[in-house]
Amino acid sequence: MCGIAGIVTVGAPSDHDAVERMNRSMLHRGPDDGGIYDSPSCRCVLGNRRLSIIDLSPAGRMPMSVEDGNLVITYNGELYNFCELRSELEARGHRFQSHTDTEVVLRMYMEYGERAVERLNGMFAFAIWNERERTLFLARDRMGIKPLYYAKSGDLFIFASEIRALLASGLVSREADRSAMAGYLSLGWVPDDRTIIAGVCSFPPAHHATVCDGKVTLHRYWSHTGEMRHAEPLHDAEIEDVLREGLKSAVQRQLMSDVPLGLFLSGGMDSSTLAALMRALGHETIRSVSIAFEESEYDESSRVRAVAERFGTEHVEQVVTARDVESELDHIVASMDQPTVDGINTYFVSRAAKEAGLTVALSGLGADELFGGYQSFQTVPRVRNVLRALVPVPGHKRVAQLAERSTVLPYRVRKLAAWTNGTATLEATYATIRGLIPPDRAATLAGERFDAESYMQATSVRSDMTEIETVSVMESRFYMHNQLLRDTDAMSMIHSLEVRVPFLDNDVISLAAQSRRLLGTGQKPALARARSIYFPRGEREDGKKGFTFPLDRWLRGPLANKVDSSLTAPCYLERSSVREVLSDFRTGHIHWSAAWAPTVLERWLAAHHVSAPEEVLCSSTS
Repeated sequence: MCGIAGIVTVGAPSDHDAVERMNRSMLHRGPDDGGIYDSPSCRCVLGNRRLSIIDLSPAGRMPMSVEDGNLVITYNGELYNFCELRSELEARGHRFQSHTDTEVVLRMYMEYGERAVERLNGMFAFAIWNERERTLFLARDRMGIKPLYYAKSGDLFIFASEIRALLASGLVSREADRSAMAGYLSLGWVPDDRTIIAGVCSFPPAHHATVCDGKVTLHRYWSHTGEMRHAEPLHDAEIEDVLREGLKSAVQRQLMSDVPLGLFLSGGMDSSTLAALMRALGHETIRSVSIAFEESEYDESSRVRAVAERFGTEHVEQVVTARDVESELDHIVASMDQPTVDGINTYFVSRAAKEAGLTVALSGLGADELFGGYQSFQTVPRVRNVLRALVPVPGHKRVAQLAERSTVLPYRVRKLAAWTNGTATLEATYATIRGLIPPDRAATLAGERFDAESYMQATSVRSDMTEIETVSVMESRFYMHNQLLRDTDAMSMIHSLEVRVPFLDNDVISLAAQSRRLLGTGQKPALARARSIYFPRGEREDGKKGFTFPLDRWLRGPLANKVDSSLTAPCYLERSSVREVLSDFRTGHIHWSAAWAPTVLERWLAAHHVSAPEEVLCSSTS
């Protein structure tokens, strides 16, 4: 696991010092080694910070080249099928200089060109420079587990694993994007058709690109919707055994490591399934980590301990208090690669894992999206039916405005009223369910509007899918990709910890698509069947909690001053609107997240010395 960076230029020589600055800013991503490659043509500089996981020897140093040195790679990720691919390449005459997956990726590209990406099973973002052709090839994994950002500045193309690294280059203007601010305030995460920094773009998942003569050509190589549409459904009698064996194989692949490896354990279905599979595979020492709270209604430590005892894990538990969050908040916010309302949970469990001596941890992330574990699988269809009934009603927008301002109606009713926009599309309904601050209010706060419905329609390619199948794809593409995976990467890597997600293994994604007819119940029935051999049906299993923090209680109690200090004299958001948010929060009229989102935004922009916003749109080509 690493941090990558680079600059490609059309005219003047590339800036070595700028890449050096980017490398230094990502020391946390790769404390074990670092390197910089300067091309003979002076058209490209590549940087890398390495967290050594596979082949700890100097042979794994990056940027890496082989044979004549024409192709050079800087790589971030883990390739779980690299042993099979290596054998294939050796049969075709390749002779390896290291035992790394990095070299396998480079030689796959040498052998198969851009089509090589379709064969990779893992999490990755990488760039390969071709000195003879003077082109740069970039690629990102299917689900976007590993991050990649880029920007263009004159004749320069600049890329890195983190936005903070791009800012550290000194070649990217520190100006915020107002529409991204509005999108973040509405949804709790920055939409990935833009970033919080104007002119910086997020490289889309499941894409590769070629940069040549200043032009960026993007190509999609895989589609989740395509997987969902074309997967041959499993017969009912097959699901239990086929899915269990597929999960076991995925976990087996992801146990490879030359450094200490463990597990995030929450006590819920997903992480406990991973613990069961690790034990079934004969993994001798399972080291697990969890967090606990003093607040009993949020604490699930007894459940976690029960799972740990059942599968004989060496368990470490760390209690997190409001005082811990208060003392660490500045560092937490600064560690976010983009502002987010989430991520604090992963920050603390990652810190606990690192303090326990781990360098790699498995996580149950992805199971809810792929197998139907969220309430949204039921609530989105129900709310959409309500919206369909409201849209034709004359004056419904006026009624919605009155309902939104009501002091007696339940929060869910007021939220629905605030988000009603005259349509009942699936995207509008999903945004209503997942949204935080209503679009009109977010636009007033940020100074520019963000259209969540249009963004989702443009970003999530779908057709010939059922409503429930589409919810699964949307949860994966938006909530998981833009919040959970982004936060997991940033908050784990700040502690130099690699987090792996077996539920997002290529084969597991395919098996989830083959089990899609079971999505609608909200209880992950396909996964429940697959794990039944380890957890017999009929055993009591409490409701899902995961790594849920008691922020709602803390922000109205011991952390209230953090909200007050951030929103009393805002620097970036419209002041009168912020004062209204603060007032509504103090009186309990809005959800805690609607006050926390602007609090984090103000703190993040200040921490990264971002100037007053000025809109610059991202473009996939130039």
